[in-house]
Amino acid sequence: AYLGFTCPQSEGVFGDDYRFFRNAADCKKYFICVNGRPRLYGCGEGNAFNEDIGGCDAIENVTACYSEVRQQQPVQQNLQFQNRQPQQDFQRRRTEQKPSQEFYRG
Repeated sequence: AYLGFTCPQSEGVFGDDYRFFRNAADCKKYFICVNGRPRLYGCGEGNAFNEDIGGCDAIENVTACYSEVRQQQPVQQNLQFQNRQPQQDFQRRRTEQKPSQEFYRG
């Protein structure tokens, strides 16, 4: 299997010269089978191979790939501090006076 992919046999009487297949390992890539030999291509940033249309499409339109990509993204942690009341803390800081700093030229 060249590139880890083997082009399936053509089902048509005359055969298909060019056929497109999604890369099972990476939905942002696809294979074009030319006369039974695979060639690997990529869809580019923000796109994935859509089997429904047989070509590249916006990643959010490719349901299976979109969910794969979202699972790979790091989950943002909730940064709320426990036992803190933001509004009261903001009011306290707003009314506190900071010592003034004076700068002199010498």
